[in-house]
Amino acid sequence: MTAELDRLREYLKTAEAIDPFRQSGFPTVRQAKEALNDAALALERTTIKASTDGIVANFQLTEGTYARPGIPVASLIDTTRWRMVAAVPENWLGKIRPGDKVYYSLRNYPGRLRTATVDYVGRGVVQGQGVPSGNLPDTDPRRTRQTDTPQAGQDFQVVIGLQDDRPDQPLRVGATGRVTIFAGGGFPVVNGLATILHTVFSWLDYLHPKPSLLVVALVVAMIVGIIAYLRHRFSSRRALVQ
Repeated sequence: MTAELDRLREYLKTAEAIDPFRQSGFPTVRQAKEALNDAALALERTTIKASTDGIVANFQLTEGTYARPGIPVASLIDTTRWRMVAAVPENWLGKIRPGDKVYYSLRNYPGRLRTATVDYVGRGVVQGQGVPSGNLPDTDPRRTRQTDTPQAGQDFQVVIGLQDDRPDQPLRVGATGRVTIFAGGGFPVVNGLATILHTVFSWLDYLHPKPSLLVVALVVAMIVGIIAYLRHRFSSRRALVQ
């Protein structure tokens, strides 16, 4: 492309040298100027600039590959803004507000809890969107439900803003995890128990992607037993020393 520009510049210079006073009237000069402008614009467009900082992923172009308008050739991961979308049952949404504190953990980093805040609480789902058909609603539960027929319960999206502030644990698009939302600030005792359970579930990600409640109960019982044993031993030793 650079060589083509140089060739067009030489061509334009030759055309302008024919008659400095009438150069604008010659079609050859006008064509040369238009070709030069088109080539300069094409060269400028060969440099692609992202609208934000990020990471280029899924880049599979090789030399000689044609890039056509409207066809993606790579993916850009925006690293300046991260969020997690949690599906929360509708009967739990009453106390959740933007700004509420959140503990979350990711399955690709078991046992690592992070803090965040709620950014947005969803206001709708597709099941509430009526589909005009000209027929009366069909509420027969034995048939496939329409989108305008209420279900037993819905999950709404709660968007949580994240900070990618741990270089050794970078966030990844598509990663899954779990969240604990302290709606309205919560209660101290309940917050403590919820944090303990969240921590246990997070550590169990090392063992199984979806630990059963029985495994969780056994692990909690084992932890409680160990704590009780250590407290008993410590109390006994302290009593002997006194």
